[in-house]
Amino acid sequence: MDVKGKGDDAEVFLRSDGQKVTGLAVIALEPKELTVVHVEGTLDPESLGKLGGKFGIPKIETKKQP
Repeated sequence: MDVKGKGDDAEVFLRSDGQKVTGLAVIALEPKELTVVHVEGTLDPESLGKLGGKFGIPKIETKKQP
């Protein structure tokens, strides 16, 4: 995923093994700032969603798959 704005860009990269997400990288670029987040290991989207509202992470409503 690639997001571009006025003077800033952000990209999200996912690594998967079949249906499992096994890694995540986020790169955000502003005129005088670069942020890189790298998460290694199996990621459960539902567990990540539980971090919403904590550590400055916005809360996002998610729906469980049946």
